[in-house]
Amino acid sequence: MTDSKTAKKTPLTRIEIGIIAGILLLSAIVYFPLHSQDFVNFDDRIYIHENPMVKEGVSLDALVDQFTTTHAAYWLPLTWFSLSLDVTLFGISAPAMKAVNVLLHLISTVLLFLWSRRVLQSPWAAGFMAAVFAFHPLHVESVAWVTERKDCLSGVFWMLALWTYTRALPTPTVKQIFKTWLWMVIGCLAKPSLLALPVLLLILDFWPGRRFVFNLTALRQNGNQLWRCLWEKWPLWVTAAGIATVVFFTQQSGGGRETAQWLTPESQLRLAFEAYGHYLHDVFIPNNLCALYPVPVEAGTWGWAVGSMIVVASVSFTVWKLRCTAPYLLAGWSWFILLMLPYVGIIHFGVQARADRWMYIPLVGVALAVVIPLQRLHKKGIWYQRTISVAAIIIIAAMAITSFKQVHYWQNTVRLFERIAAVTEHNYYAFDRLAQEYRAAGKIESAKTFYYKALLVVPRFSRSQIHLAEIYERTGDPGAGRLLRKNARHPWTAPDGHLDLGLALVRGGLYREAVPFLKRAIENTPRAQDGFSALGFAYIQLGNPSSARIMFDRAVALEPRLYSSLSHLVWLNATAETVSPDTLRQLEQMSTNAISDITSIIPPLWDGIAASAARRGDFDAAIQYIDRGLEAAEQAGLPRFVDHMKQRKKQYQNHIVPRPGTPQWK
Repeated sequence: MTDSKTAKKTPLTRIEIGIIAGILLLSAIVYFPLHSQDFVNFDDRIYIHENPMVKEGVSLDALVDQFTTTHAAYWLPLTWFSLSLDVTLFGISAPAMKAVNVLLHLISTVLLFLWSRRVLQSPWAAGFMAAVFAFHPLHVESVAWVTERKDCLSGVFWMLALWTYTRALPTPTVKQIFKTWLWMVIGCLAKPSLLALPVLLLILDFWPGRRFVFNLTALRQNGNQLWRCLWEKWPLWVTAAGIATVVFFTQQSGGGRETAQWLTPESQLRLAFEAYGHYLHDVFIPNNLCALYPVPVEAGTWGWAVGSMIVVASVSFTVWKLRCTAPYLLAGWSWFILLMLPYVGIIHFGVQARADRWMYIPLVGVALAVVIPLQRLHKKGIWYQRTISVAAIIIIAAMAITSFKQVHYWQNTVRLFERIAAVTEHNYYAFDRLAQEYRAAGKIESAKTFYYKALLVVPRFSRSQIHLAEIYERTGDPGAGRLLRKNARHPWTAPDGHLDLGLALVRGGLYREAVPFLKRAIENTPRAQDGFSALGFAYIQLGNPSSARIMFDRAVALEPRLYSSLSHLVWLNATAETVSPDTLRQLEQMSTNAISDITSIIPPLWDGIAASAARRGDFDAAIQYIDRGLEAAEQAGLPRFVDHMKQRKKQYQNHIVPRPGTPQWK
């Protein structure tokens, strides 16, 4: 890189102008579908429609509020002003606001080209860097989502700070550092991510500035140069600390964000290691991208995390060993690793495990570490030039096509969350959002289906429970609605509770809906006898006695004195199409042994035992059992059972075997 003292301003060549024009034209094609898209109910409403500092447009009162108050637990005055200016110019228009995002993204792209041109000393390498930034599918989220105006806007100031500081290398003056600091401050008004700028400037000091080296001998001789690089940036360090403090307290005072509170320290560490691997994968193989990758609700394994750790450690070791001969590798890799550190989830917040938008600036570091080796190979001969040129064209075309497809998923809320649900597993958040959209559109059955899908993943997700309760209360089933509302817990408590919700659904008469929750409950807790019993009862109501028999049998095997399950088990066997006399005798013996002094629950069991004896053809024994049940019912003061037992006794006196079906004492 040319020394700043001797560098002269060099105008853009025709080739460079052509490269920029080509990138801008292709960007317009890639993001053209945004012209007909709508807002998405994924923070757009919070940021715009429900934001008093934005929805009324530019005004003095709004400007004061933008700089003195927070909204949605964020202090983003420049972003709020930018959006309010859009409202003044275009009204609350999603296509117009998305077009502004595209414009800001392209400004950042051009600035990155100019920076890369200076650092790489090659228009084609700079063009490839700019193309990666412009077209990479990981950047679609930041551009197509109106809420991410803060990414596109802060990106401009990232690039201005890089350009300003790099022009000053290798001997930046106080004036030039002040200019860089100014871009940092303005950028932080759009998004506080620029608080990481001092770290990035240190990387630029190492390369391309070459102001210090990580060499023991050199550090002993010129160690003060490293300290100088640190010390001269003290305004940026102080500002970064101040901004971090403001962010922390605004998040706390604003109530923070929805959080998956079931995360343990171990799972947070595992997710942090996994995140690096996922991000690297998405840089080179950007398939199945979406707007929300949820925090897993079940404890995962360390397989992917260990693999990510091995990759990160191996690459880190390699670039460190090459720090003297290929310092750009360490610079690019450090750019990615260090700038992503706040986002990988070591200290986790939110429901997302990772997000494409967080790669908006760190992606440049990975691109830098890849482009420079290719640039050097490109100079080795005509065969290398042709191969690398063709590969670059293919890569740019693939990125543009993939991004074009990715843009279409931002058409509206339903399209966006259908995509999220399709490419992620157990995404309760996506199911809940789809349910809300279907409910708003009057598609109640579809809404109920997706609410249940969300609850099947996180049964204590109170938002889905309460909204589902509202549906039942308004559609003529207030009993089920009240039970669901009563069962609702504080949001984001834990990914368990399938048994509680399943039991609540059974009590509300929602048997079909209860089955998957009870199945999940007995999968998670094999000794949950209440789950087997409730599932058996649900199967009876759904007309599936054979499955009910299996469930009651498992419940009784776990707890022989579970009288309700035992009563149903005896009755179902007594009225089954095929059953052996030995099985009936065993159940009769088990039942008589289990009977205790709790008379209020004995009558149903005596009824089942009597039916079993009648099925064997022993009507005398059946009558004896009914008499004992009749006596127990009279002693307990249960007139309903008394009448029921008298009817049964008449049947057995006439040698009539009970017909299959749900017993009257259900």
